[in-house]
Amino acid sequence: MSGKTLYIKYFFSVCTLVFLCAGQAYAAHLEFKKGERLTLVLVEDREHGEELRKHYLSKTFSMAESYGFKPLQDFKVTKNLLGEDKMRAAGLYSWPSVEQSNAMRNYKNYTEYLKPLRPLVWQEMVVIDFDIKKSMAVDIYPERSYTIAKVWFNDKKKYKQYYKETQALRDELGSKIVLKFSVDEYSTLRKDNKSPDMVVMLEWPDEHGPEKYLEASRFQENLDLANQGIEKIDWYQLGFWN
Repeated sequence: MSGKTLYIKYFFSVCTLVFLCAGQAYAAHLEFKKGERLTLVLVEDREHGEELRKHYLSKTFSMAESYGFKPLQDFKVTKNLLGEDKMRAAGLYSWPSVEQSNAMRNYKNYTEYLKPLRPLVWQEMVVIDFDIKKSMAVDIYPERSYTIAKVWFNDKKKYKQYYKETQALRDELGSKIVLKFSVDEYSTLRKDNKSPDMVVMLEWPDEHGPEKYLEASRFQENLDLANQGIEKIDWYQLGFWN
């Protein structure tokens, strides 16, 4: 996983790389079949863990690929929009099945020699698994902007009311849902690792969309509803590595 280069790696058998002639931009078209597993990883690096981190990633990726693990898309976290967690990077990955994912994670060489390195190289590492219930496709465009949010509900009815009241604002700003899942597996390096109720990834026409959303009067008018409906939210703005 490079921290300096745009990393769109396609080992996944049904992923295709689409070349967009206008603007000379590459778009990732990702397709997922029912029964596969999609994994989202969010990390915050430790300051002096670079060499050990490279060792962990090299060994773990090599090992995981023998179980069908595929890197799909890397992002840098350009801004922590809401919440206390400060992340540096995010990545989307796939597995051919839940069983293959679990087999790798329970493999003795990984659990005894590699997994214990995680807290030495990352201040925080969040791993979120979504088991694909229905075949789907996702397009990622580097000329657009993306956000991803982990949401814990306090009152789901209030949240739905807030969401309905602010839908017109998201439409006006050109935002749309790319991924929206309930969580099947969740782990962090911290003791308090209660799973979020929902993870949602949004697309925006440009990097200014999320800030405009937070500053808009329609959002501010419904902030009380949001606070009643949401117990906790971690919301990150994503970018692409240069």
